[in-house]
Amino acid sequence: MVDLLAWQWHVDFYEPIGMDIETKRKLVKESIAWHRIKGTPAAVEKVVTAAFDSASVTEWFEYEEGTGEPYHFRLTTTDTMHGSDSYKEMIRAIESVKNVRSVLDGIIFKFTMAGYCQKAYR
Repeated sequence: MVDLLAWQWHVDFYEPIGMDIETKRKLVKESIAWHRIKGTPAAVEKVVTAAFDSASVTEWFEYEEGTGEPYHFRLTTTDTMHGSDSYKEMIRAIESVKNVRSVLDGIIFKFTMAGYCQKAYR
């Protein structure tokens, strides 16, 4: 039934095969709201957060030292990806909701480690 709802509501980033049911439900539930804000940084953040993990968009004018070019953006996520297929899916999700003129400069993955690393010196 969720697959039919996804088709009816035109869920842009949806895979009937390979996605768990909770992710499918989340995507269908949010699809109307995403269509209202499609083409904005908020839409990119919401679709990546729903399908993968938390995400935030940094636009070109927010880059350090003014190094960005107009209409470019970066995505920062804490997603722990498991291979190139997940990376390709994330790119496809971003492409489905971003503004057509906008260019993705890259994805920054942040990892959290429990504990700490200690370096040994001799």
